[in-house]
Amino acid sequence: MDENGEDLPGLNDYSAAIRELLEEKVPEVPWSEEVKGPALSNGIEGTIAADRVVFSSSDKTDEDGTITFMIYILTPDQVEIGLENLCMKVRRVLNGADFVDGHVESITFGVAQGQRGRNPGAAVLEYKVRVCM
Repeated sequence: MDENGEDLPGLNDYSAAIRELLEEKVPEVPWSEEVKGPALSNGIEGTIAADRVVFSSSDKTDEDGTITFMIYILTPDQVEIGLENLCMKVRRVLNGADFVDGHVESITFGVAQGQRGRNPGAAVLEYKVRVCM
């Protein structure tokens, strides 16, 4: 609770808000919130997962912290989709969000495993959000 006795947002609130923003600004990707991580399907998929929370104060009531979200984008054909450009679009959207103090710290590109004869692609955006919990 904050100094006014109101509940502060939790991890699920932040995940839902990030999903809503991405669904609005990057509609070409179907977005989901998962704890278990992403899985490659026949189409492009985006997954939002809270990875960790680091607390930076020792106050028992209101702790400052940083939530690290991993934003996964998986596609069966990274060239056709334009995975690199799509990731830069997602980065701009997340960095421009005015409802959180967040920043995309890194993007890691890779190839999804076990997909012979296709040109699959994977990207993970590390999105850090400063919060008071």
